[in-house]
Amino acid sequence: FQTHPETENRINYVKDLLIEKGIDIDRRATTDYLKVNIKYIFEESFCTGTISIDNIPIINLSFPKSHEIYLKMIEATQNLDKFISIDLAPYEINVLVEGTTSTLLIRNNKIISLDDLETAFINKSSREVLRGTQDKIKQALWEFKLKFPFDVKEDLED
Repeated sequence: FQTHPETENRINYVKDLLIEKGIDIDRRATTDYLKVNIKYIFEESFCTGTISIDNIPIINLSFPKSHEIYLKMIEATQNLDKFISIDLAPYEINVLVEGTTSTLLIRNNKIISLDDLETAFINKSSREVLRGTQDKIKQALWEFKLKFPFDVKEDLED
């Protein structure tokens, strides 16, 4: 008579084996949550870019066409998609301000840096823009957790 390990023990075994072999576990890659999107609206002489998480706009920037912010927005979308996760705590989302430059960080990973000159087109400082983005990311995570049907746990107990 042979018994099988409990489901939690099997999950932990596979998880430990993947970690040991250096294979990242990306739960979001196979699911349909915390989707990061970018959308642009091109006008006569400027462009407005909006990055959203699960259709919640987290940053809107307007800037002159052919401006480097266009590339920054694409990079920010990629970074956000890489570093956002359901187990992210609010205190792990920060804005670092150095002079006229502000940087949005998730778990000390840079998402985007903006200078006050880059946000002047919308009459806000880079700090104001990224603090607003910080709050909206927290809101998107909170709204997701309200809809989530079960507890989020990083490790299952044995």
